[in-house]
Amino acid sequence: MRDIDRATGLKWTFRINLVPAILLALICLGLAPARAQLVRSDYLEQAPIELARDAFSSGYGVVLAAEFGAILRESADPACLAAKSIDPAQLSDRGKDILVRYGAQMIQVIVDTVDMTGYEATLAMRFGPNARDDIARLRTDPEVQKALRLGQPGRLAEIAGRVADFFSRFVLLSRIKLSRPFSPLHSGDEKLLNANPSGSSAAAVRRFMNQSKSQQLARYVALMTAAQDAVVAAADRDKVLQIGPTHMFRGAEKEIAALCIAVGQ
Repeated sequence: MRDIDRATGLKWTFRINLVPAILLALICLGLAPARAQLVRSDYLEQAPIELARDAFSSGYGVVLAAEFGAILRESADPACLAAKSIDPAQLSDRGKDILVRYGAQMIQVIVDTVDMTGYEATLAMRFGPNARDDIARLRTDPEVQKALRLGQPGRLAEIAGRVADFFSRFVLLSRIKLSRPFSPLHSGDEKLLNANPSGSSAAAVRRFMNQSKSQQLARYVALMTAAQDAVVAAADRDKVLQIGPTHMFRGAEKEIAALCIAVGQ
């Protein structure tokens, strides 16, 4: 993590989801120390490439991918593109592909910090050996499914935003010459910030939670809270402290350079 602090010169925090008992893999955005909340339990429930694809196929992820594509077009050297027979219009699709693949790599790097044996043991100690099976079973409950649907825009927005934030730090550390910052947290672009659906998604979940009397939903919330506690406890602190953007996105600088954008100059 030290390279992140060098890039910004400031201690930083991550927007993570914190409403009702970390409901549904942390739906709405709040602020918490990045080192404490880097690992998320929902990262263990789906393949990283699937998570990244879903994130950048969602409303907010589509907006961020479009912004990244526009920045790539602004930043690429036209003469180089012509020499390589690269149509500038292709840069949007190629940019989204980079975000998805290296977003998945970022998630995998984070997941690799977790001692899965310790995670399973902690979860089993609190809720019994069938805790993960219970989570899967409860996801089929209609009330849980409705809450999941309400929270999904915020959840996917958090993932896409996290990729954008870390990738922007990677750009600074790798001295990639983009025309302007990509992450809304770095650029302060109000249009992009306002496009984030996390607030409305969290409010919808909160309203639904307040009205629901479902014991299944309450059980699911308790299990997901325990799962998040367990995954944080099972994360190897030394590994967490050692990773950062240059590790998470290693190799992306070569692909960006291949798109006629200056790197390391």
